[in-house]
Amino acid sequence: MTAGQWQPPHRSAAVAPLGGDSLAAHAATTVHEELDSAGFDTLEALLPDVAGVGPLCDAFADSADLLVLIGGLSADDSMDVAGALSQFTDTPLPGLQAIIFDSARRHGANHVLFTAPWVGWVGTTLAIALPADEAVAASVMSEILPLYADLLDQRDNGTVPGGPGFGSRGGSRGWGGPQRGQSEDKGADDEQPGGASILQMPRPVTPDDEGDA
Repeated sequence: MTAGQWQPPHRSAAVAPLGGDSLAAHAATTVHEELDSAGFDTLEALLPDVAGVGPLCDAFADSADLLVLIGGLSADDSMDVAGALSQFTDTPLPGLQAIIFDSARRHGANHVLFTAPWVGWVGTTLAIALPADEAVAASVMSEILPLYADLLDQRDNGTVPGGPGFGSRGGSRGWGGPQRGQSEDKGADDEQPGGASILQMPRPVTPDDEGDA
């Protein structure tokens, strides 16, 4: 690179499939491929069980740009990776959660009605919990990665849903986003000062959506 040329920021991601889950391992391969295509350097970590969520957050918070946990979503809170991740989340992202939830449902993952994915900031790291489903993983990553620059801007400017410091580690999922068995229905009270962000706007209708109507 010659002097004066711009070089895109270097991004890193850690992908952690649930150990012993072959579906999670296959979905992790898909996530690696999506991240590689987007220019991320990726490494694979191991999520042994739900108790491993905290150590992974401690290991990668503020060092990796993305942390993707795959598998282990359960209707049982004591075994739910997404629920465990929510306990370590500093700032939940309800708008992005809705995109993930909708994408999973559109790709046939009806189990997300009871095992909702999760996404939020753990420090400066965007952490995501996804079901062990290759099609869902590919769809979610293809929708999230193009929004990553906007997510960084919103995080740094304090315009993420809830504002800076919303939520804390040890908090809960009670932030008003889509939870198990629910979809997001935003009202006037959800509008943030300073104008709506891309993650607060309704998802655009696609030709596939119109064909399903």
